Amino acid sequence: MIILNVSGYKTGGTWLQNILNVGTSNFHLMRDTEELKEIDTEKEYFKLPIQFGSLENFKKLNNAISLSKLAGRFDVLEKVHFYSNEGSLVSLLAKSNIRYFIMVRDYRDLIVSRFYHEIASGRVSGDFSEFFTANAKKFLIEAHNYNAFWMKVKQHTPNVHIIDYANLKNDYNNEINKIRVFLDGTNFSCDKVAHLNNIKNNRKFHTDKWMDAFKSAGGDFYRKGIIGDYKNYFSEIQLKEFDTWLTDLKRDHSEK
Repeated sequence: MIILNVSGYKTGGTWLQNILNVGTSNFHLMRDTEELKEIDTEKEYFKLPIQFGSLENFKKLNNAISLSKLAGRFDVLEKVHFYSNEGSLVSLLAKSNIRYFIMVRDYRDLIVSRFYHEIASGRVSGDFSEFFTANAKKFLIEAHNYNAFWMKVKQHTPNVHIIDYANLKNDYNNEINKIRVFLDGTNFSCDKVAHLNNIKNNRKFHTDKWMDAFKSAGGDFYRKGIIGDYKNYFSEIQLKEFDTWLTDLKRDHSEK
C-alpha cells in the first residue's frame, strides 16, 4: 500500500505524519529508502516533495507506483503538498492505488500559524496586523483552493480520508481509530501513537535535519496548536474582512 499525507501547509499535517510514521512502523519512508530511490532514478520518480501544480511530477510518481518492481514489495509512506487545476488529474488520482490523508483546519487559526511560521523562517517581519494586510487573503485563497481540490478528489474515490484538526485534538482516540479503520489491511497500531496526543511529545519525536535547521534560525516549527487562538490576533474588522473573503471563495467554487 502507498500512503500519502497530502495535508496543506500549517494544518497540522506534520502532527498527522508523526502519527502515521509511528503507527505504520512497518512502512518505508519513500525519501529515506535507498532501494526505492534506485528504481528508475534517471526518470526522477522519487524527487519529493511534490509541490503545488506539479502535474508532471505526480504522473511520474503514479507511474512509479505502478512499476512491477515496486508493486507488492514495499509499503510506502510519504508527505507531500500537492494540487493542480488540471481537471484530468482528478481521475488520475481516483484510479491510483494510494491511500490519501488530508488534515483540515479553521482557516483563521491557520493564518495565525502561518504568520508565526513565516516569522520564524525569516521570510517576513513585523506584527500580525502588517502580516494580515500583506498576506492573509493570499494564504486563505491558497488554503481554500487546496482543500476544494481534495474534496473534489474525494467525490471520485473512497481512498481519501479527511481529518479535522479540532476533532483530532478534542477526540484523539476516536479519530485515531478512524485512521486504523481506513488503513484496514495494514498493521496500524493505535497503542503506538497514544503518546502523540500532545505537542510536547511531538516535539520529542520529530528531530530531522530540516527541523534542526528551522530551530537554528531562531524559530520553532511546533507552536501551541490551540483551537481558536485566532481570537487573540484578529481584530473585529479583520474578522469581518476575512469572512467576506471566505464567503466569496465558497461562492466562486459553488458556481464552477
